[in-house]
Amino acid sequence: MKCSFCSHEWVFMRTRCPFCETDDFEKMELYFSEERPHERAELCYKCMRYLVSVDLRNLATEVVRDVAAWGLVYLDILAQEKGFSPASMSATLLASD
Repeated sequence: MKCSFCSHEWVFMRTRCPFCETDDFEKMELYFSEERPHERAELCYKCMRYLVSVDLRNLATEVVRDVAAWGLVYLDILAQEKGFSPASMSATLLASD
């Protein structure tokens, strides 16, 4: 994982919610479009929080993470319309207010 504010990176299990740490698959959902399956919102129904991420494993080109956040705003909007709260308000979302 990489913090979008301070650029700190750390290892965290993909199958666990980074907020409430549940690993109950029944309480988690990956939300993505078929056209862009590497971009996803990881939704947790236990704590109603979400994390937007990019799966880098199968991409042919390198992703500039700081720029990628701007292209993922549509996932933030969809997750929030479903009633989920973001980890924090990103500069991207604040700029769109």
